[in-house]
Amino acid sequence: MEKQALSSLVPEGAAMIMEQLYLSGVYQNHKRTNEKIEQIKGAVKSLFYEDEKRRDWSQFGVVAKYIPSPRYEVDELRLKEYLCDLSIFVPSAKINCNKLKKDRPDIIKQLEPFANPVDCYVKMSPNVNGRVNIPDMGYSGLHEEALIQQWMCEKNKLDRTSKVMDKAKEKQLSCPILASEKKLSCNYGSVSLYEKDYTYDVPAIYRELGMDFLFEFASVNIGTLYEKFVPKGFISPKEISHFRKVVGVDLKFMMLEKSAEDRFLGMLQDRIMQAAEKTRSLKEMEQIFFRAVG
Repeated sequence: MEKQALSSLVPEGAAMIMEQLYLSGVYQNHKRTNEKIEQIKGAVKSLFYEDEKRRDWSQFGVVAKYIPSPRYEVDELRLKEYLCDLSIFVPSAKINCNKLKKDRPDIIKQLEPFANPVDCYVKMSPNVNGRVNIPDMGYSGLHEEALIQQWMCEKNKLDRTSKVMDKAKEKQLSCPILASEKKLSCNYGSVSLYEKDYTYDVPAIYRELGMDFLFEFASVNIGTLYEKFVPKGFISPKEISHFRKVVGVDLKFMMLEKSAEDRFLGMLQDRIMQAAEKTRSLKEMEQIFFRAVG
C-alpha cells in the first residue's frame, strides 16, 4: 500500500511524542533493528546441527542456545490442599481475571471492591505513513563469524533506541490528555492507553469471602511459589513437582551476551543455595523441637 500525503493534523500530548519519534527517525530505526536481529537469529539458528542445543563464540562473548519451556498439567485441587497445610495457599493464590470475565462475569462484579489500582501501558500503532517495511537482508549468505559480529552491532543499536523508546513511553503514560481521551492521533498513526489485567487483594478476599470462595475461583501462582516461598524454605521444587506433570516442551531459540548468561546463572545458583540453607535450617529447628518435646 502506498504512503499517503501527510495531513495537516497537529498532534498533541502523547501523540506529539510519537510524531517526534518518527521525525527523528528513532521509531523507524528501532523497528528496523529489531527485524534485523530476528533475521540474524534465524540465520544463526540454521547453522545448528539437529541435536545441538547451545553454541558459544568466546572470542566475541556471545551465546546462542535453545531454552526449554515445559508445559504443565497441574493438579490444582491437591496443590491447593497441600499449600493450605503449609499455610501458604492464600499468599500464593491469584485470581484469573480474563477467565472469570469469560466464564463468570457475576463473580467479577463481586470482586470489584477487592481490585488493586490498575496499571496502564501505551501502544503506538502506525498508519500507512508510519509502517516500516524491512526487506530480507540476506544474512543467510554470511559466514558464521560475520553473523555474530553483525548481531553485536545491531544489539548495541537496539539497546540505544530501546532506552529512547522507553523514556518516550514513560512520558506518554503521564500525559493527562491521553488519560482522558484514551487514544490520540498523529500524522504517522496513533497512541492508545490500555489497562493491564486486574489484580486483586487476595488476603482481603479470604477475610471477607472465605477459603471456599478462593478454592473455587483462585488458582495457585507457581511463579510466586518459586520466587517467594522456595527461597525461604517453605516448600521445595521437588514438592511442587509432585503436583505438576510435564505434557510438552517448547523450545525458544535466543542469542545473548555471555556476561548476561553468567549473571543469570549466578543469580539462579544464589537462589538455590539460599533455598537449601533455609530448608536445612527448618529441618534443624524441627529436630530440636522434637527432641525437646520427646
